[in-house]
Amino acid sequence: MKNVYFVLYGEFEFVWHSSSFGERIGLGWTIGEEVLFSKANPIKRLETVIAKSEACLLQIKVTDLENMAKPNKTQAAGSSFKPDYDTLMGFLVSNYETKQNWRKDVGIIIAAGAKSPRATKYGTTFRSVGTTTNSNFNPKQKHPKDSSIEFF
Repeated sequence: MKNVYFVLYGEFEFVWHSSSFGERIGLGWTIGEEVLFSKANPIKRLETVIAKSEACLLQIKVTDLENMAKPNKTQAAGSSFKPDYDTLMGFLVSNYETKQNWRKDVGIIIAAGAKSPRATKYGTTFRSVGTTTNSNFNPKQKHPKDSSIEFF
């Protein structure tokens, strides 16, 4: 089953070959959005994501996310879910592109002129690359618990 995870609270870091890379992520970030942009089947996970503090994720099935874009799916008042879908896709595209750059920086993937998802219909970015929506989140600060809990 293909899922995307939205971080509700907590901090996570990316690990490849026993070394962390990129920034710690928190509120406003997603995990597993690569499943939306990869043509590979099955998708190979490139790195491990570890919770570095008490954390909570919201899991959404890719099929449920895709259904939001369909015009026949409506809310109680009769309005479409399409604006919500577009907002979510804006976050997913931005997070995907940022993490792809982190992967390139450490050599997990090689920059090969692949077309960015930003060039698709999901082209709106709702926050700057490399930032979070949690003003208290500092990716350089280690959490005092610093537990290593793998969630998938």
